[in-house]
Amino acid sequence: QALYLPIALDGAAVVDALLVGEAAGRTMIRSYIHAEGPAVPPTPALLDEPVPKHGVWKRYVLVTPGRYYLVLDNSAAAGRSAPPPNGGSARVDVLALLGDRP
Repeated sequence: QALYLPIALDGAAVVDALLVGEAAGRTMIRSYIHAEGPAVPPTPALLDEPVPKHGVWKRYVLVTPGRYYLVLDNSAAAGRSAPPPNGGSARVDVLALLGDRP
């Protein structure tokens, strides 16, 4: 199987898209709720790429059956980009599609 992720960004210059497994996703949610500041993935992400502003960014990730979390990060804490602290808000349109592997 493959998870297809077309993402469109407006506002901020870049956000990071990270795809993590269920356990890592749940850990990040708990961290985000109970600790100050952005959450950092506890394990390497299956996908970790910057999504630039304008246009539609398209990627696919080969996955096994299970649950996954798509994390969109607009901070320097997770992912590859390091936006300025006052980098502004981001509007993100996402569609996640599960299909056959290419």
